[in-house]
Amino acid sequence: MLASSSPTEIATMLQINMSQIKKIVLAGSLCLCAGSALAASADESGCVALGQTRAVSAFGTQHALVRDNDAYYKLGFRGGGCDALTLASRVEVSTPDGRLCPKSSVVTTKRGSCEVMKIESIDQKTYERLRRRR
Repeated sequence: MLASSSPTEIATMLQINMSQIKKIVLAGSLCLCAGSALAASADESGCVALGQTRAVSAFGTQHALVRDNDAYYKLGFRGGGCDALTLASRVEVSTPDGRLCPKSSVVTTKRGSCEVMKIESIDQKTYERLRRRR
């Protein structure tokens, strides 16, 4: 088909194909970026790598909130709540290997501790709204 086409027709076909190729490359790049963001937030086991600058706070007795640099999480507990969070002024989270994991991380206060069962990634706006409501 290209052999019988004029140089102008070939150039036109190549422009269309280059346009399509650019769209495909862009779409593929976006998919890779989205996949990388999800992989950075949680691995296959649901664990999330945490840095040393994390902040943990109570949200009632139902949840704890974790801020780790620019990442925000809401933690749920075995049994649906954590009585140890009642009036807690200091909340800490113990993690295996610096990773926040469902079923192996523990939230601790002076009153006791609770096992983490669920980790939900939330955005900064939701985190700040929940922090104000606690």
